[in-house]
Amino acid sequence: MSDIGCYTFILIPVETGVLSVQGFLVLFDTIEQVREKLNRNLRVLGILPVRFQKRLKASQKNLERLKVFSDVFKVYIKALKHLKE
Repeated sequence: MSDIGCYTFILIPVETGVLSVQGFLVLFDTIEQVREKLNRNLRVLGILPVRFQKRLKASQKNLERLKVFSDVFKVYIKALKHLKE
């Protein structure tokens, strides 16, 4: 938590899977705590979707969930099938 307090801006890469979005929620809560206690100037620059699978409705839905918290970059890093295996 103290390392985050040193930053002015944070760019958050997030996979669009269900568990990753749940982990993001914990991280975002931590960022809010840091903002309240250590660094009021801390700002989320944006969310960068990674391993995004455009064809999956769950990925699209999770991407929409992320937009509630911060700006989501329109550019995303798509999932590559051969890297998963």
